[in-house]
Amino acid sequence: HDNAVVKTLQEKAIQIMESEGIQIDKVEHQTALGIFPWVAGLACRVHDATTVKEKFDMLVKYNKDLSGTSRTLE
Repeated sequence: HDNAVVKTLQEKAIQIMESEGIQIDKVEHQTALGIFPWVAGLACRVHDATTVKEKFDMLVKYNKDLSGTSRTLE
């Protein structure tokens, strides 16, 4: 991804966390940046694997504890 896009997404994620009362220090921030590529890769693999995606979709559909409207790994 373009560095500007990544920076924007990172800032948006931090804003969402802060709005939910979650604050992280610099060490946690750096750790999170280190795992973002792995999480993004996992999300791609889930969406690319038909069987896994179908099961994921079913889990999301029937999980009453999920909040929000997002139904994909982003």
